[in-house]
Amino acid sequence: HTHTMRENLPQEAKSVLQTVTVSAARSTFLAGFSYYEIGRYGFARGHEAAYPTLFTICFGLSVVSAGLSAFITFYLERARGSDRKIAFAIDVNSLARLSYRCFFFALLAYGIGLSRTGFVYYDSTNYKYVPLIILSATMVLVFITTVQIIKTHSEVCSYPDMKLDLQVHKSCDTPHGETLEAFLLRQSDTIAGRALYIMGFSQAGVTRYIATDSTRGHTYLVFISISIASAAVSAVVLSNIAIFLVDLEFKRRRKFAQLMLPLAEKVFVLYIVSFLTLAFSIIFMGYGCGYKDDAWITVVCGGISSVLLVLGLIAVVVQHRRAKVTTTDCGTHPMVLRHAQLSVKRFMAQINSVGSQATISSGFVFYNIITYSTDILNFSDTLQILYPYSQIFLAVNAITVVAGLAAAVYDSLLTLWTNDLGSILQRAAFLRSCRPMVRMVYTSFQLSLVGFVGGFALYGIVKFNPRSYIPLGFAVVGGVCIPIGWVYCRRAAEACGGIISNADEDAPPAVPDEADVHYHYHAPPQEQLQFDEDGKALAPQCNPEVDEAGVRHVYLDPEADLEREDEEDPDPERTRRALQRPKQLTLVANRALFFGGFAYFAVNFFFTSTRPVGPWYLAFMSSAFVCSITVVQWTTLYNIRFEQCPSTAIKKKYATVTRPLYNFIIAFSLLALISFLVGFSLIGYVKAIDNYKDYAPVMLTGGVLAFVSICVVFWFILRAHMQALSDMPLEIEASFSHERLINQINVSATAASFVAGNVFYEILFSVASSTLLPNYSYFILASLTFASGALVVAASSSASVLMDRIRNDEQRQRFGKLIKGYKNLIFTANAVSLFCWIASVIPLGDVKYDDRHGHLWEPSFVTGLVGFLLLAVACIKVKRRSDKIVGHKRRVFLVGKARKSLRRKLLASKADYDLGDAL
Repeated sequence: HTHTMRENLPQEAKSVLQTVTVSAARSTFLAGFSYYEIGRYGFARGHEAAYPTLFTICFGLSVVSAGLSAFITFYLERARGSDRKIAFAIDVNSLARLSYRCFFFALLAYGIGLSRTGFVYYDSTNYKYVPLIILSATMVLVFITTVQIIKTHSEVCSYPDMKLDLQVHKSCDTPHGETLEAFLLRQSDTIAGRALYIMGFSQAGVTRYIATDSTRGHTYLVFISISIASAAVSAVVLSNIAIFLVDLEFKRRRKFAQLMLPLAEKVFVLYIVSFLTLAFSIIFMGYGCGYKDDAWITVVCGGISSVLLVLGLIAVVVQHRRAKVTTTDCGTHPMVLRHAQLSVKRFMAQINSVGSQATISSGFVFYNIITYSTDILNFSDTLQILYPYSQIFLAVNAITVVAGLAAAVYDSLLTLWTNDLGSILQRAAFLRSCRPMVRMVYTSFQLSLVGFVGGFALYGIVKFNPRSYIPLGFAVVGGVCIPIGWVYCRRAAEACGGIISNADEDAPPAVPDEADVHYHYHAPPQEQLQFDEDGKALAPQCNPEVDEAGVRHVYLDPEADLEREDEEDPDPERTRRALQRPKQLTLVANRALFFGGFAYFAVNFFFTSTRPVGPWYLAFMSSAFVCSITVVQWTTLYNIRFEQCPSTAIKKKYATVTRPLYNFIIAFSLLALISFLVGFSLIGYVKAIDNYKDYAPVMLTGGVLAFVSICVVFWFILRAHMQALSDMPLEIEASFSHERLINQINVSATAASFVAGNVFYEILFSVASSTLLPNYSYFILASLTFASGALVVAASSSASVLMDRIRNDEQRQRFGKLIKGYKNLIFTANAVSLFCWIASVIPLGDVKYDDRHGHLWEPSFVTGLVGFLLLAVACIKVKRRSDKIVGHKRRVFLVGKARKSLRRKLLASKADYDLGDAL
């Protein structure tokens, strides 16, 4: 949605928006991972003051970066017209840079803090220096590389225009396809997010290492540290490229992309290395995490996964070299190229729809196999009755992790090597030769989801005392839903004619016999390509030329849309809605996956509670997990079948036939959110810690507040929806766009779901100290963070879904106008969530750290307070600059003559204000 918002913006606004959105997307994950480690330090054996201090600094900087992004993005949209947007972008450019710097230094603090892990958790061995050496060197490399990228960016900015013209305006013999800078931007943005997530969940692998004399255990620590280091470098370097690439105008952007391409290719390799080393670490995980007797399970699963990944890498490289010798597109009939382009698109749809979700699901399950010894073998007092259930549990979770890793690695390999080929025919030949690996991506992802549910089913047997079969019952329901969705989507696609056999896929289309015609996809030799200000090639004035042999040479526009269909669409509005359906469902699935993953943890750490409300808590959290996984599964199936449809007409028909499935997906996502809210309300009454129950009403109040506010907001949005369907008169500005409104609403929803789930996770692990004020402060602020984040997710999802159900464009405009005020509500709730989140760190040290750790309250108190003040100052500054540009009247709460006098001064200053001065 951020990319959609950016399409029609001036360059200055694009640069600012790209800077803050990329920084915030990475910072939100960093804040969650560091927040977890801050809380877990209270359970550590060692005492290392620098460790929680660095993670607290990382958390504070990350939240400030995310807050700046939310403020700038919201107020940028308030500025109407290009002139005002440019003025506002220039005015807040320094704050946008501050958001980037906060993200960068937050990651440095995170990496340095993680390098100190050995001194906290296994300080009695010399292997505490392994993460210290590897991760410290990595942070130095990250810093040097970032400085080099910034230096290159400055050099490109100073290049003469004539030099740029000679290097950019080159003829291209490949039609359409992505430009170098578009490809680099898209891949950098996607891979950086995945790499950061790998780094985050691999963090638990380093902290859960158990000191041993086994060489294989030490090997595990080395591999997991290398995985974190490779992912960190990939995340930072690619994020820097994505930020600085958009900061340049078109000609300089292409030059910068050319200079950065060698570095990006090396970083892509590092990204693959992070996956491979993570797979290698699973082989030795049993020896490094304290369960040598059952280590053969991870040896088998990790070994098979590693072999498959290496073989897949070799196969991709071999097929890529073979595809390079395939004929180029030059001279090929446009119909053949269109067929090949659609074939490539269908292959890529199967690949790209699962990569990020596979990475996330693997991360949630990864925790189970590194804590198998501490949470199951050493925790249970009935170890003799666990076998063979405990081994089955370990095997299922190990298979889930390696299957998710396989799907993510194959997705990345195929995507990167496909885009490396310059010809459409070469890409089609490459993907057809790699058809088994394309199927492997989808199959591995499905296997990871099935294992996700299967491991969940065994929780009540291997982790609860006494046993509970509630998770098993809900898992059976989820296991039934998965094949139902698969059968439904396949039959719907068959009924619409959307399934193409491999023979039809590979068969070339029938083309007219034009032996005397040769097609070229570039400008005529005597002409040079011309570009507009946005970097798009202008269509050349092409005239067929006949050579001496009588061959007619036809020069076509290289930017021509090969996928365009010649038939006139009788209902373009319906077609547009059908084509947007997969993107909307993907947003719903991503949010549901986060809530489902944290509900998974809620059941994971239920342990031995025997309180009366325990079964209800367990049932609601199990319901949230199963509903979320069902949403993810059905969305993936829907999107794959949708993208495989050979034409727009068939896609539109498929979207109509599968409307009931779409309704079920929305209903299940709503049920998952409600179940999670109810479970959160009960969390204080199921914790076994004695003094924790004294604060149970706080969590109950937070859950009830979230539920009531969501119901109220949904009722108002539903009423607006009914009014929009009526014929009530409503004045709508010509510049208003309901699509832009929905894009703004959806920007922060996925991040809010991660924030809400992460806060829930920390509350789940919290202990209460003997001091009342810090305890109440912490639980109240954390509960408000959760409630605000849940409200953001529910309100944005409701608005998007109800907008999609309106078929008339005029009614959609009316509905957008009626809910326009909810954009401010969602922004406010998101801001409250961020403010409460960073404020909750102020009392955190006093709540979680006991006398054994020196009652270390100073780092969290200082960082939380300073971060809160910085966030408040940033919000005020951005709002004031927005009011200055937009020209809104400021409300001053004065009385009598003082208020009238100040009002006259403000009006006079506005009358003298010239927008050109701001520029």
